[in-house]
Amino acid sequence: MQDQEERVREVQSTLKECFQQMRVASATELARSRRFLEAEALLVRHGRLPESSCELDLLARIAAQQGHFEKARRCWKAALQHEPANLTYEIDITAVGQAEKAAVIRRKIGLFSVAVGFVALGTSLVLFWPWKKSAPPKPPIQSTQHSVPQQQPPGPSPVSVHFQLPGPTANPEK
Repeated sequence: MQDQEERVREVQSTLKECFQQMRVASATELARSRRFLEAEALLVRHGRLPESSCELDLLARIAAQQGHFEKARRCWKAALQHEPANLTYEIDITAVGQAEKAAVIRRKIGLFSVAVGFVALGTSLVLFWPWKKSAPPKPPIQSTQHSVPQQQPPGPSPVSVHFQLPGPTANPEK
């Protein structure tokens, strides 16, 4: 009976390890395909961190790739508790701290670059925009004391007048 119970425990342990390896392999493929949420769902069951250091390491790497540095640090610290002799986790914790600092610097540089871009754009608009430069207003024409008679437009005269000139006239009747 004891022999049989021991074999059952051995089979259960083997199956547990096999399923864990399948989970890690599937989660690794999902993470490589940048399907991070699905990979996390395979590794985190019931909202708890996995128990194996291998799964914790993968979960930390997924978090680090997404820029969740604090979560990655927590996972590697948990993995380090399972395997205190594994120096890779300590190196990864240091590396994630450096990546976090670099991300902050990149963010600041990005904001600075955007600000410089806006200043350059504003300066170029002010300096080079073809603003309509209006001439100073002309002074109004001053009126003179002389009045100019208004002329009537040329046209036919309304009255037709014929004048006869004095002098000998040739009379055809004579």
